[in-house]
Amino acid sequence: MSDELPDPFEPAPPPAEPAAERDPFWTYFDLAVFAGMALPCMLLGFGAVKLLFSAFRYHPQNKVLELLPGQALGYLLMFGVLYAIFRMYGRPFWRSLGWTPTRIPILAIISAGMGTAIMVNLVGNCLATAVMARSEGELGPEVSAAGLQPTHAAVAPARSDA
Repeated sequence: MSDELPDPFEPAPPPAEPAAERDPFWTYFDLAVFAGMALPCMLLGFGAVKLLFSAFRYHPQNKVLELLPGQALGYLLMFGVLYAIFRMYGRPFWRSLGWTPTRIPILAIISAGMGTAIMVNLVGNCLATAVMARSEGELGPEVSAAGLQPTHAAVAPARSDA
């Protein structure tokens, strides 16, 4: 009869430990999916902006006005793919990227960013940054394509097809 009752002085068995979570929780397959979707997302972003501009018959002189929104839309689509991958694991998006709340006030962050932009501009002006030529014709008579050949030979060695 004593075999049926547990010994009151014997310690209880330890509880079963939950399975340890992997860090990082994603796999290389997820990385391959994200990398594989990068080009389609960017092409879709550029294509959507091109289609929108064509629909409104807007053809900007400066290509940046067309390329920058396409790039931004492509990145937004890539974030969507990343969001879907994280949601498959039931993880929050921003915490999974490693973003944490900051203790620095948002106004201080904005002020520091604007101050940095102003300082970079002032330093550039103080250094008297040279204006770069846009084409070979603007280089002037003292610099020609023949003068650039030795540099080209030093940087890019000749290819032998033998």
